[in-house]
Amino acid sequence: MLRLCAVLPSARNEVLNIGCGRSVSIYDAASQIVQCFGGGSIDLAPWPEEYEAIESGDFVFDISKARTLLAFTPIHSFADGLTDVRRQLAAHEAACVTTGRAAVVPPAALGGAAAAQG
Repeated sequence: MLRLCAVLPSARNEVLNIGCGRSVSIYDAASQIVQCFGGGSIDLAPWPEEYEAIESGDFVFDISKARTLLAFTPIHSFADGLTDVRRQLAAHEAACVTTGRAAVVPPAALGGAAAAQG
């Protein structure tokens, strides 16, 4: 996806939202992150009263511009995207241990589509 943004003239100087295109509540996102990465906890706290006046509700990235300019179609749900990130991090950590270098980012860590096009 990043490569397409760099090479397609239609994407030049554009701001594009990339996401799964579906709403995920903060609580559900936190729960899925804790479950996927196997640790942590969620502490619920009352929402400050003054925030109620300005809170706009749920937020969903509008991916319509990316669909139009890049023919972008999400391939991951939020949960599947987390699992993919966890897998890539594990592969990166294993590569760092193997090479003894801590700042090595293999091309595959950039994601399947970017690595395949790269």
